[in-house]
Amino acid sequence: MDDKIYQVFISSTWEDLIDERKMIEHYLLKENYIPCGMEYFNASGNTSWETIRMRLDLCDYLVLIIAGRYGSVDEKTGLSYTEMEYNYARKKGIKVLPFIYKDISALPASKVDMDPELQQKRNDFIEKVKSFSNCIFWNNSDQLVLNIITSLHVVCKTYPATGWIRSDKTRLASEEWIKVDRQLDFDLLNDKLAKAHDACVYALGCTATTQQLCDKLINKKIRGTNRLRIIYMDPRGKAVHLAAKRQGSSDIKVKEMYHNNLAPLLSLSSRLPKRLQVRVMDFLPPYNLFIFNPSTPEAEIFLHLSSWQTDSRIGRPLLRILKKDNPSLFSYYKTEFERLWNVAYPFINKRSATSGIL
Repeated sequence: MDDKIYQVFISSTWEDLIDERKMIEHYLLKENYIPCGMEYFNASGNTSWETIRMRLDLCDYLVLIIAGRYGSVDEKTGLSYTEMEYNYARKKGIKVLPFIYKDISALPASKVDMDPELQQKRNDFIEKVKSFSNCIFWNNSDQLVLNIITSLHVVCKTYPATGWIRSDKTRLASEEWIKVDRQLDFDLLNDKLAKAHDACVYALGCTATTQQLCDKLINKKIRGTNRLRIIYMDPRGKAVHLAAKRQGSSDIKVKEMYHNNLAPLLSLSSRLPKRLQVRVMDFLPPYNLFIFNPSTPEAEIFLHLSSWQTDSRIGRPLLRILKKDNPSLFSYYKTEFERLWNVAYPFINKRSATSGIL
């Protein structure tokens, strides 16, 4: 590969291919691709599709994996999200790399749709993909991963996409810059959040030092935030299970950690409701998003790729997006935050009879 880093949308049925997807994402990251997919978002409702659509707009290629299932179906269109993603990618001119399981009849019943209607939709979808694209057929995980990596290398050279380029390598179009770092300084971010006139945070676990953030927000010497809005992952939700797997920990420990990080924010929010507002969502975001003073010319965003699989946060890219240098990308992430804020909900603390944590 050249200096570009390509973002690849992986479209498949998550329940079908969870082990394969983990392998694919691992090797994509090793080869300097940025993987993205629907599993990071709530998979129902119009807002979910809008979020997926906007994510596809930022991707360079779509890897389509079809096996025994048709996929989760959108009630409004009657199509699976996988087929909707495929249709949208073709409409937008995003290069699609289709990988179809060679012998679906050989798959175990647990990985195949038993509903005749879903089977027919799956078969029709496969025929549509085959009619528009050159497909690669696979029958084991190792073969699938190897075919995907090999095919991406070929297609990147044959059909080079826009990609992402480090700002120290070249300027982007119209003198726009994306500044890249590889270390997330929570002390610096908390200080900026406390001093900002207006700030937004959209994150998996907010910050590693939420108590420090609360202390800074009530410190009279640095008191400056008129409004700070935070969207946090709901510790009670199903996404906690995925977060625990990502961290190599247990559901109970992750629930406790996120609940303990959320507690001081909720306490301070009740004391300063106009300055600090907190909502939660049952989601596993691919990044942590920090927006500072969005209505001013000096507005900036820090985008931390939490889905970048490394042993520590230091190895995960941190993008600094300046509004004055990259207004279109800044506007996209600000708009995405507002959409998510509108569907997020207040956290109501209810103790669990099973775990005693929540």
